[in-house]
Amino acid sequence: MPTTEEMVRDIQQAMVEAGEPSSLQDLKEQLWTSCLDVVSGLAARYTRNNPHLREDFIHDGYLKFEQVVPAFDPDRGVPFRGYLSGCIQRHFHDKVRKRTELLTDAADELPAEGAAIDARIRDEEIASRVEAVLAGLLPRDKQRERKIMAFRLRHLEGWSVEKIRDWLSVENTNTVSQWIHRVGKAFAEEFPKRYPEYFEDLPAGPVLDLDG
Repeated sequence: MPTTEEMVRDIQQAMVEAGEPSSLQDLKEQLWTSCLDVVSGLAARYTRNNPHLREDFIHDGYLKFEQVVPAFDPDRGVPFRGYLSGCIQRHFHDKVRKRTELLTDAADELPAEGAAIDARIRDEEIASRVEAVLAGLLPRDKQRERKIMAFRLRHLEGWSVEKIRDWLSVENTNTVSQWIHRVGKAFAEEFPKRYPEYFEDLPAGPVLDLDG
């Protein structure tokens, strides 16, 4: 069974050679099947309060997958599944933000229903803002993508440090813990600056539990 990265390489080569379309589609379907758990997991998280939207998010995830495959560069040091996860998270973040804006506009037009709408979007809004902050952290760090991915997997997906170490092919868990701590520290400094409204009338403390 070829690795995910090998499948991506075969697809990219087939696209360059402009071979048989059916053969290329078979390769893509094989790769998509191997990555469906990543997309489904993200779709479930972003639609946890609106499960009826899950299939729509998965469909959007596939469209993003089609864009990501030819753009993937293995020399960046991030496994394809991790790269795909980051791209789809940013896409879902934008999707949720736009949906939140539409619902907020609807709330302005129907004041009596505003509180109910706000209750439905609150968790999605926080998730999207967490992603917005993560997207801007450590801009000059050569390992930023791997570090932020480690942080996401630990604190947003609930993975163990050991599982992250294996998945990102890192030598030891201490390195992963240091990455998570570095991103967590930067996040804890930046989030209150970007969104101080979340800290009004609340005791001091981070939005997330950032202990590695």
